[in-house]
This record gives sequence, C-alpha cells and structure tokens, in this order.
Amino acid sequence: MLALLTADFCTYYGLPARINISPNDFPHATSTEKRIAIYDNDEIICSDNIKENLIIENNNALEITIISYERFHDLTKITHEDVCDYILYDSGNSTFSCCELTSCQSDYLETHLVEGKPQPGKRAKAYSQLQTTTNKLSAVPSISAFIRQFRSWTALFAYRLSDNLKQNSSITKSINAFNRNPSSINSNLGNGFYFTQRMYSNSFVV
Repeated sequence: MLALLTADFCTYYGLPARINISPNDFPHATSTEKRIAIYDNDEIICSDNIKENLIIENNNALEITIISYERFHDLTKITHEDVCDYILYDSGNSTFSCCELTSCQSDYLETHLVEGKPQPGKRAKAYSQLQTTTNKLSAVPSISAFIRQFRSWTALFAYRLSDNLKQNSSITKSINAFNRNPSSINSNLGNGFYFTQRMYSNSFVV
C-alpha cells in the first residue's frame, strides 16, 4: 500500500515531478500484538493509556499496518480538503479501514454553538473527512483493486471523551447504546465503505 500511495496515487492525481514522496517521508507502523492502541501522533502506536484514542483487538495476531494518510496527503499538496488520520489494514485481508481519531468533550460531538452560531460536531466532520478519503483512494484503479482484496471496508470514527460523564447520564446511555448496536448509526458511504464508530474504550476488532 505504501508503494501504491507514493507511486500510483501521485501519478493518478498528476503530481508534478518535483513532488517526490517516499515512504520514509510520512509515519507508518506495523504490529502483530493482540492489543494495539493508537493515537494521533507520529509514533502512531501508543504506550500511554491516558493518551489512547483507539484500541485494536487483533486476536489472531495478524500483522496490522497503520499509515498516516493525513501526513501523506499533506505532502501531495493536491487539495486543501480535510482527510482522515490513518489507513489501517491486516495481513489476513480481513479489514481495510480509514480511521479518524479525536478526543473531545461530549458537547462537541454533535452540532453546538460557538459565539451564538451553530457549528458542525466532531461526528459530522469525521464523516465528511472519511467520505473524502475513501472516495479519493477508491478513484485510483490500483488502490481500488488493493482494497477489494479485503472482506470488510470501514470508515471508522474513533473518539475519546475528555469530560467525566456519569454512567447514568442520558448522554452516556445513548453512546453506550450506539456501541452495543452499531448498525443503528452505521451508514453506507456509497463507495463500498461503511461509517462505523467506536467510543473509547470499546475496541475495534480485526
């Protein structure tokens, strides 16, 4: 996938020859650990549970590759669109996922007021970023072929709430219900990817 990004993606979108990107120019990581925690940082894999955004449950000890797509996209300079943080996939061709990570207060998950004006919430912004990313990747024939090898394609929004919600609060009950029944909020992006959500510390199973 790294070679498909640095060669085929750049060729498809007509990047000028002066923009020469190699895999060493943007963060990526691999792991076969059964529990992999990641966060929005160049290190990608997190060793501090206070900073974790997403827990990947890798029960079959597959090799998981995680690529900083946002950093790669910034290097291409092809658009100013917001894209997701990471691409994530496994060596068993089980799951290919585009991931957006965030930490926020619960009030900012949905539409909220800033100086009296409504602003889109983190969930809506993540949906837009994931839709942009998956469309851009799927448009490149060789990358689309690579993605089609996988049984599941997900557009994953993983978030960690930074405020302390009581377990009996209506917000927490609602969020927990979402995680127990993700089909109630998952949405087909129209390109084969499904929008999926995980609130920390609910894990994403590969």
